Amino acid sequence: MRYSYNDSHRTDIKLSGRLTFGFTMIVCTACLLYSTVVGSWFPLHRTTAVVPFWDNVCEVFTNIYVSCFVGLLLIMSAGLIMKRINDIETLTRFKSQTPLMIFMLLICTNAGMPPLREETVFILCVAIVMYCVFGTFDRIASIALLFNVGVIISFTSLLFPPAIWLAPLFWYALHRFEAITVRGFMASLTGIMIVFWYIVLWSLWKHDFSIPIAFVKSVTDFNLPHIEDFSLSMIVCFLFMLTSLFSIRINRYKNGIRATKMLLMLMDMSCWSLLLILLYGQHINVLFATLCLLSSIQFAYLIESMWTKWRFAVYYLLMLILLYSFMSPLWNY
Repeated sequence: MRYSYNDSHRTDIKLSGRLTFGFTMIVCTACLLYSTVVGSWFPLHRTTAVVPFWDNVCEVFTNIYVSCFVGLLLIMSAGLIMKRINDIETLTRFKSQTPLMIFMLLICTNAGMPPLREETVFILCVAIVMYCVFGTFDRIASIALLFNVGVIISFTSLLFPPAIWLAPLFWYALHRFEAITVRGFMASLTGIMIVFWYIVLWSLWKHDFSIPIAFVKSVTDFNLPHIEDFSLSMIVCFLFMLTSLFSIRINRYKNGIRATKMLLMLMDMSCWSLLLILLYGQHINVLFATLCLLSSIQFAYLIESMWTKWRFAVYYLLMLILLYSFMSPLWNY
């Protein structure tokens, strides 16, 4: 049985009203256009992919604005999936645009995250896996679904090798939701291995093992991040994570068992992303974007739980801090 607030001061005015939503989208678009004009991410080139497939993609997208638009569509699709998860489960107590707003704001003010790269596909893959996980709550996942998710994870790992660590997270989440069996586990494992099986066969036929070797090197290339690699926005995001965990723990009896279990699972996924940041410091901006995706519902839950005046104050303060972190390199220059 879900808990509903009787205090109208908390629920009358949603943060994601038309004015706030429109202003947030304008700010995000402006930051993205600035990153597009002055960024060094274009022309597209292969940075993490171990397969030559991305080279063909780079040959297609030769216009910087088209590339930026396609990357924005992929990122927004991931944000919309998060919004869909919240709308279905009402984890923030009501349907709202707040998870999408927070995610887009965190992404667009992350100057180190290019709009279109192999890593953008990884962020979308994380969102798809999350949607599949939360869709299996209280029921056993189908064999076809597990196999398809395994194929998606393995294909994405060929573009961004650290994505292979998404598989243990997927199995862990299904185990926590009691939605996987031994047969289902074998189906997902088969989906992951079948792509690599074709890669190995191709390498044997061509007598060229450069792709498997490059993949293993990329996965095992651990590199701890330096202190200077963490921006102000990242530090604020980490503080929000701790605060949201504290809020979830306090309100666990008000939210209901189902919502609390899902929110805590989101927190476990965020910790997984934080662990990857510590292991792959060279991909800190991409993995921070993944952390923003996984934490967007938690941040929305934290802000929407506040009194109305604090709700808007905290949100706009967060926006100012992110904009300062985004613009400070320009001012220093």
